[in-house]
Amino acid sequence: MKKIKNPKNARRYIYPMRTYLLSTRNKNNKSNLITLDWVMPVSINPPLLGASIGVNRFSEQILKSSEDFVISVPTKNMLEDVWFAGTKSGRNLDKFQETDLTKIESKMVNSYSVEEAVANIECEIREKKRFGDHFLYVGEIVGGTYNDDFFDNERPLMDLESGLLMHLNSNKFLEENIEDFNHSPIYYRQLFLRLVELDEYSKCKQL
Repeated sequence: MKKIKNPKNARRYIYPMRTYLLSTRNKNNKSNLITLDWVMPVSINPPLLGASIGVNRFSEQILKSSEDFVISVPTKNMLEDVWFAGTKSGRNLDKFQETDLTKIESKMVNSYSVEEAVANIECEIREKKRFGDHFLYVGEIVGGTYNDDFFDNERPLMDLESGLLMHLNSNKFLEENIEDFNHSPIYYRQLFLRLVELDEYSKCKQL
């Protein structure tokens, strides 16, 4: 085993990580969308979800004057828009207008949900704390929506064909896919990963 030379880079060894979209809208009706990897469950009872956001992010400016946020679960079909939302600032543009993502009113919170996402988890902000160069926002889950083509009894289906996203590093993502093996004497399906790289123009290239 080699020694990790720079502790600041140690986080890279816990990748790949699932990728999400966070949507927020403040009391002045200003909204924004940001791509995040650092999203995690914090508690089951009460149901709490945490999201870590850089202190200089525009979404953080919106969040600090907001009461809630929505975590949306994207698929590989949304990859170019997910990349755009994570690499462009919302200070001078509307990410919903610049992408194919559709904002819809949420059921229980002010922040928008994303129509194309397979799930939207609605959270009311309960706590905010700064850790180094990030703020950790903890929200209580108060509602949400999901696409029942992708879930059964609140669990992801194994025949999920659109593929969930995992961030590997930099501009590289892994897609979860299902492959059919009809040529086998026993029919079966296998989950596999495919590497996708995005160039500076946000176009996907399969590797």
